[in-house]
Amino acid sequence: MLQYEIDYWQAVRPPSPKTRKRLVDTIFEPLSRVRKSFASKEGAWWATPEAGRVWIKALENEDFLVLDDFLPLADARELAKALEKRRPKMQPGRTDSELSAYGTSGMVLWLQPSEVPELGPLVEHTNALVSLLMDIPEAKIQARMQGITALSDAQFAVFPGSPENDDARYIRHVDNEDGCNGRLLTCTFYLNEDWDAEHDGGEIRLFEEDQKQIKVDVEPVMNRLVAFFSDSSVPHEVRRSRRDRCAITTWYINEELHLAYHQAEEEGQ
Repeated sequence: MLQYEIDYWQAVRPPSPKTRKRLVDTIFEPLSRVRKSFASKEGAWWATPEAGRVWIKALENEDFLVLDDFLPLADARELAKALEKRRPKMQPGRTDSELSAYGTSGMVLWLQPSEVPELGPLVEHTNALVSLLMDIPEAKIQARMQGITALSDAQFAVFPGSPENDDARYIRHVDNEDGCNGRLLTCTFYLNEDWDAEHDGGEIRLFEEDQKQIKVDVEPVMNRLVAFFSDSSVPHEVRRSRRDRCAITTWYINEELHLAYHQAEEEGQ
């Protein structure tokens, strides 16, 4: 583990000022302006044409997007309460063999939407987002979305942390590194009220494809959705958390590839 830490800090480079400015100018500030302008109106602000013009380009050019106030806040809070009641059923997170030496101290619980009615609004909204994505003409996005045939079960994950113990994290990885497990689009929704990344940590760190250049750190604040392509274009990690960090992730998948991958795993291939 010590060697991993040494190699990490020797290789990883912070985001450049140019990258920071580009992301602020092309994604974060434009989306914030649109969101605030629609704050008093009904409906999903991110589904408006004004917002779509921004986040479509974000996904096309940067391979990720960040949408705040993704759900009505009452729905997000009801979901958080419902999931909190299920925490006693959680199990230690499974890691891929490549990561197992370092592991993850997270706890996970896999859920079907039918088991948790409060998941309904999140599934409805992410489905609506993906439907919008699949209808847009940009060839780069279409090429990466056209294989989607299903939505995975939802993974509720908690990284338990405290000021005295900040080991809760998930080291750098790719959700579908070899392109074989069927995951195409990752959607992670955060459930953390009053999160202060400077004090609490726990950001999701997105890297450039080389896995060395940091692109951006995104705070896991309540009612925020982070979506990105699951392939090797978006290596990412969960940074150390100093308080409990809760998130729920679903993957839009190619079901045939997904089932074949897990069948091969079970057969030890």
